[in-house]
Amino acid sequence: TRHTKDIAFSTVRTYVFMVFGALKRIQPTGNYFSFDESSYEELYLRAIESSPENSRLNLAGRLFEFHSYLVDAFAVEEPAWSSVFSGAGQGKQISYADANMVSETEYLYIIETIQADSTLSIRLKAQYIVLFIFGYRFGLRFSEALRIQYRDVQADTSAVCLNVHNSIFGDTKSAAGIRMVPLLEK
Repeated sequence: TRHTKDIAFSTVRTYVFMVFGALKRIQPTGNYFSFDESSYEELYLRAIESSPENSRLNLAGRLFEFHSYLVDAFAVEEPAWSSVFSGAGQGKQISYADANMVSETEYLYIIETIQADSTLSIRLKAQYIVLFIFGYRFGLRFSEALRIQYRDVQADTSAVCLNVHNSIFGDTKSAAGIRMVPLLEK
């Protein structure tokens, strides 16, 4: 999944029943690995339309993940996801978080805005800016950035790294969350 490599059986079961249940309702037999992009789009749209309205967007997201696996494993063609997600009730494709989703211009604007906010104390301004830098320049989650202490910063003349680990202030999201994180860009 997007969140962990150690998947619980119940998660796999839920995923399989949701995705393959919807696909099997539409096309009970066949090879899902050899369609062209328009066939995938039609199959996914029909599966979404045959699902209850309150679960369509969730199904579209799981179909997107399933198809991402097909692309990686079997080099299948991509359908027009904007049509699929539109059919599920959303105007645009769901995407995963990207540490660099904020542009450099937006990054600088956010820092300037925090600095210019007269309602914040100097200490709060510094805290907000440091949290934002940890997220943008190191790719940390908010909860990870809050737990960083001075001793977790490793710096020399050529690099800056942060030691993300479990502490008395909280644990990482998973075992993979314990890591040394380098500065993404200077």
